[in-house]
Amino acid sequence: LSTVVLKHLNYSALMTSAANIETMAAAGESETLEFKATTGKRNEAAKTLSAMLNGQGGTVLFGVRSDGKVVGQQVAESTLVDITQACTMIHPQFPPSIERVEVPGGDGVAVIAVAVPAGKSKPYRHKDRYFVRSGASTVVMPTEIQLSLVLEGAHSMDRWEFAPSDRDIEALDEDEVLLFRDQAIANQRGPFSSTAGVPDVL
Repeated sequence: LSTVVLKHLNYSALMTSAANIETMAAAGESETLEFKATTGKRNEAAKTLSAMLNGQGGTVLFGVRSDGKVVGQQVAESTLVDITQACTMIHPQFPPSIERVEVPGGDGVAVIAVAVPAGKSKPYRHKDRYFVRSGASTVVMPTEIQLSLVLEGAHSMDRWEFAPSDRDIEALDEDEVLLFRDQAIANQRGPFSSTAGVPDVL
């Protein structure tokens, strides 16, 4: 078993073995597990990882087909860098745990396991959109959930906004609230003016 874990990660998953991969593949895709046949799908995978951060966390396996067949792929150091680069489209940024697991008898091919925990700075977005997992699918986050997560994060004990400081509504992340406003308008899900400020949206 050969495992390569990229440096400077802020999340350490359990080391994944070939047997673990087979078990996960046999279980099928779920809210916390998705398969990608190759890293050519890394941008879609990054979107799924952002959705997993917004939920219970989860893992994407590259080198496993949608039917659960473990096929592996050739993996170079640049392959792992490409995955990390794709994940920089997640905001707030959260570098995932990445492991390379050789497929027994696979002539050097490997499966890449990319994992994230449940995020602590929800909501996370991929590029300019927010996503959640719905069963084994990644779907656009409903605006109601998005607003709930923004408010929940603003009042979290783990965030600086909650520390005693005489701060008021200005302590909220204005960019996140205004992005919510714009998406609500675009989806015809909120009675907001395009010039509405943070107090109006809340």
